[in-house]
Amino acid sequence: MITLTILVPVIVALTEAIKRAEVLNKKFMPFVAIVLGIGFTMITMHAGEVWTDALILGITAGLTSVGLFSGVKNVLKK
Repeated sequence: MITLTILVPVIVALTEAIKRAEVLNKKFMPFVAIVLGIGFTMITMHAGEVWTDALILGITAGLTSVGLFSGVKNVLKK
């Protein structure tokens, strides 16, 4: 299964790209990040792994990416 170290920056980049493309309203970006996290972890599951583990890891990756983006934004904000 893919690790959070790789997954979180990918989710941050994809949600930022979706936001800049104005495909969805900005308020839906946390939901999009969670869905992307779950999707990536489910796709990269190996045989024998429990799907609930992938689900929890995906939710964690999505929420982490939202927090990372929000934290950086708040630090850079004047």
